[in-house]
Amino acid sequence: MADEKPKKGWFKTVVGSIAGLISGGAVMYVTPLVDKVVKPGKPLANFRYEVSGMQATFQNLSSGSDGFWDFGDGSPLEPITSPTQTVIHTFPKPGNYNVKLMVKNFIGDDSDRAVPVEIKPMEPPKILVLQAEPAWAFAPATFKVKAQTKNADAVVLACGDERPWDINTDNTAEFDRLITFNKPGDYSVQLAALSGRQSDRQVVTVSVKPAPAGMLTAYVMFRESATRVEGVDRVTQLPLPRDAKDAPFSRTIDASRGFAITKAELPKNLPAGVKSATAEISKDGKTVTVKGEVAAAKMSAAAKGQAAMPSLALNYHEERQSQVGRPESTIPVTLQVPGSTKVPLAAVPRDWKSMKRDVRLEIRDGTKPLFSANALPNNSPIVVGGRPYTVTATQMGEEVRIDIKATQ
Repeated sequence: MADEKPKKGWFKTVVGSIAGLISGGAVMYVTPLVDKVVKPGKPLANFRYEVSGMQATFQNLSSGSDGFWDFGDGSPLEPITSPTQTVIHTFPKPGNYNVKLMVKNFIGDDSDRAVPVEIKPMEPPKILVLQAEPAWAFAPATFKVKAQTKNADAVVLACGDERPWDINTDNTAEFDRLITFNKPGDYSVQLAALSGRQSDRQVVTVSVKPAPAGMLTAYVMFRESATRVEGVDRVTQLPLPRDAKDAPFSRTIDASRGFAITKAELPKNLPAGVKSATAEISKDGKTVTVKGEVAAAKMSAAAKGQAAMPSLALNYHEERQSQVGRPESTIPVTLQVPGSTKVPLAAVPRDWKSMKRDVRLEIRDGTKPLFSANALPNNSPIVVGGRPYTVTATQMGEEVRIDIKATQ
C-alpha cells in the first residue's frame, strides 16, 4: 500500500508532460492559422484633395478603419468617421501646409501619409468686360448684355427699372442676358461681381427711343431645355507596395459622388520598378482600376533614402450630367413692314449639350393681335393696313429672322 503513492505521482507527472506536449503542439499549429485567418492586413494611408480659395476638400482613400487628420495649421486633430470620409477644412490664412493622414487597424498596425498643400491668397473679383448692345432700340427695346468676369462666385445684374435683380452663381466667367425695356427713356444697367466680402461694379447706360407710328410689334417667345455636362480634371497619387519580392498591385479609385469617370491616363514615364501598368474604367464610370507589377529591387533602389512612400500618379477626368432649362422668355421687337428684322436669342451656356428650343411668334398692331403661331411661320398670310403680306420666321443660330413681304 505504501508503494502506491509514488506510482500515482509518477503517473500524474507523465500525464502532465504529455498534456503539455499536446498543448504546445496545438499552439504551434494554431498560431499560424490565427495569424492567417484573423489578423488583418496592414493599413495603407492614402487620400486626395482639391483646393478652392481658403478651403480644401479631402477624400479618405485609406484601407485603415481608424485614425486622424492633421491639417498642419494648429487646428485639433480630426478623427476619421468612415473609410470613405470626405472632409472640408478651412485654413486660417494663405501658405503651405503639411497635411497628414494617420490610419490604423484594430490590432494597432498603423500607416500615415503627408502631402504639402498650398493655399493661395484669394484674388479679388474683377469685371473685365461689360457691354449692352441694342438688338432693337425702339420701345419695346431689347438689349443684349454681355459680361466677362474673373474670380467671381456670384454675378448680380440690376437693370435700372422695377424688375428683380438677376443673381447668377453658375458660369460667372461669362454672363449673357437679353433685357427688354417696354418704355422709352435712359436706364442704368449695373453689374456686380462678388466673392466673399470683396466686389467689383460697373455701370453702362442704355437709351430706349419711342417707337415710330404705324409700326408693328412682334413677340418672340421661346423655352429651352438641355443636358448640362460638368467636367473636372483630377489627379491622385496611388501608393505602391515596398515588398521584399516582385509582386502585382491593384488600386481602385471611386468617382466623386454624382460623377462618372470618362478618361484616365498614367504617365508615359513610369516610376522605377513599375511595369505593365494599366488604367481601366468600369462600364458605369464609377471606378477606375490601376493594375501593374513592381520589381522589388528597382523599387527599393529608387526609394532608398526617401521617407515618402513610392507612388504612381493617375490623371483622370470626371463628368456629371443634369437636366436644365429656362422658363419661357418673351422678346418684343418693332418690325419693319415690309422688311427684315433680326431678334437675338439668349446665348446658351457652353456646358449645355443636346439643347432643345421651342419658339413661337405673335404679331400685334398696337394692342390688336394680327398673327399668332405655336411654331415659326413660313409664308403665312397677314394683313397690315388693309394690304396683304406674308410673314416668314427662321431660327438661325442665336437669332430669329422675321421677313414680311408684300403679296403680289
